[in-house]
Amino acid sequence: MKIKLFLFAISVLLTANKVKAQYQSNQIDYTTMRSQSDNLIIEREDGKKIRLVWPYRMNIKKKVEWKQLLEDFQIDFGKVADNIPDYKFYSISYNQKQNLVVNEVKGKETYTVNESDGMDYVKSNICILRGDKIKFLIEFNDYEELLDPSLKAEIEAAISHIKNKFYISAVSPERHYYSVSSASILPNPKRKYKFFIPVGARLGLLKDKPYIELRPGLGLIIDKQNYVALMWNVMTQYNQLRDITEYDSYVGITTGSMGPGLGSEFAIKVKSGISGNENNLFRAGINYRTRSGLQIGVEYFLPEPEARRESQGISFGFNLGIGF
Repeated sequence: MKIKLFLFAISVLLTANKVKAQYQSNQIDYTTMRSQSDNLIIEREDGKKIRLVWPYRMNIKKKVEWKQLLEDFQIDFGKVADNIPDYKFYSISYNQKQNLVVNEVKGKETYTVNESDGMDYVKSNICILRGDKIKFLIEFNDYEELLDPSLKAEIEAAISHIKNKFYISAVSPERHYYSVSSASILPNPKRKYKFFIPVGARLGLLKDKPYIELRPGLGLIIDKQNYVALMWNVMTQYNQLRDITEYDSYVGITTGSMGPGLGSEFAIKVKSGISGNENNLFRAGINYRTRSGLQIGVEYFLPEPEARRESQGISFGFNLGIGF
């Protein structure tokens, strides 16, 4: 029963994460650049952006054939560009010398008020180019922009401004932001932090017994997207034999997304009171927050070392909650 419950919870988490990761719009998120890759973001004069992504241990000036990927795309795309249906919004996906796909998608129109009280309109379709060691994400309005020689010139100018003294990115990923209008690499934007008081509650199942947990804490929001928090978790469970409610208290670290997404936690017990859980010293788990704010999680409780030597294994649990 416990194994089936655990496997079911894992399948729910993986399915939810897969759905979230699917392509939902034709917009690029330029704020999440924390993968194991170097990134170059080019802001063009019309406000649209180009993003290049390549392995962080490789010098793009010497080891990455970005020009060949762009040239191959422009040659192959030029053969079919005039046959593209009159979509209002669409995306282009190109795998180098393999396939080229044009899909109609839901789009987003952006209007910016300028100083003369006019409206600047930007419609950003998206083009994704994939090569052996390089990936392009290009915003564009009309497909003719993708064939314009200025595209290659602007990328080449941006790459020429990248300075890796002693090639630091061979040790850690780097992010570069280039402005075409100023013809310079701009300083990386600083992360924004904000304190908040996370509060949550959960209904869970541990050792085939239900429990209720209250979760106050103190946290830090990072870039309005993610958070890390110190949580005090008060677990309550009703003891039918003694006809009383018993309590366990844990203190730990919780991380996750402010919106839909995965989260994790690790905690240590600071006060024991629930019968049958006396040896549980650590707890850890993962959870998924839905768009409605509901959290679905799985967790495990690890006995103290002496209990582990006595063959008391890990206890798995499942929980549903709101908040943090």
